[in-house]
Amino acid sequence: MCGFSGVVSCSSASAHKEALLKSLKNIQHRGPDDSGVITGNNFGLAHARLSIIDPASSKQPMSSSSHHIVFNGEIYNYIQLKKELSELGITFSTDGDTEVVLKGLMQEGVKFLPRLEGCYSLAYLNEENQEILLARDPMGINPLFVLEQEDSIFFSSELHGLIPFNASFTWDMEGISDYFKYSYCQSPSSSLSNIKTVNPGQAVLYRFGSETIDKSTSKKINFFPSRVDNLELALESAVE
Repeated sequence: MCGFSGVVSCSSASAHKEALLKSLKNIQHRGPDDSGVITGNNFGLAHARLSIIDPASSKQPMSSSSHHIVFNGEIYNYIQLKKELSELGITFSTDGDTEVVLKGLMQEGVKFLPRLEGCYSLAYLNEENQEILLARDPMGINPLFVLEQEDSIFFSSELHGLIPFNASFTWDMEGISDYFKYSYCQSPSSSLSNIKTVNPGQAVLYRFGSETIDKSTSKKINFFPSRVDNLELALESAVE
C-alpha cells in the first residue's frame, strides 16, 4: 500500500518540517515496515513503506543525484522496462520497481509515464530544475491529494496527510454530496474545499523557483488508444 507526503516551497520548506513529520505520522498505517524523510532548501518528502518488492534495498524517498521520488503502487512490467533502460547504459543498484520509475523519468520525463503498466501515484522532484511532477495511474486506483497555496504546495497519498499543513479547512458540500451518492468524491473534488485530487491519468508539473508556484502544465496522458486493433494480443498481455 505505502503512503507519502511532501511539500515544495518558493521560500523555504524548513518551516514546514514539523508539519511534514506529523503528516508522516498520520499516514504511518499505510506503510508500517519502514519510513524515511528527506529535505532540501525548497522541498521535503516523506514516505511510509509497506515492503513487498526488494524489501532490503528499495527504501524511499529514493534519490539519484538531484532527482528524488516518492512512489506508491506497483509496476507490473518493471523488469522489462529495466532491461530496456539498461540497454541505454543506465545502471541500477536495487531490484525494485521504484528505481525503474525514477531512472525512467530522469531519462524521458513525463513521456515515460504511459509506458508504466500498473497502479500508482507518485511525486518526482528535479531539484536542479526546481520542478516537481505529480502523477496518478490512468484508472485512478492510487489516490493523490494536493493543497495549493501561493508560495507552496503540499501533497499526500491520503487526505489525512494534508491536515497538519493547514489549521483551517472547510467542508466541500459538493464533494460530500458525491460521497453519499457514489461512495466516493468525484475527482478533482474531495470532502474539503481547498484540497483537490490529481485526476486519474493526469500529470501535473509545478515549478517553484520564483516567488509563486507556477503550475506550468496539467495534462491528461494518452494512456489508451482510441480503439483496440489487437484485442486478443491485449488480453493475452494483460493476463500474462
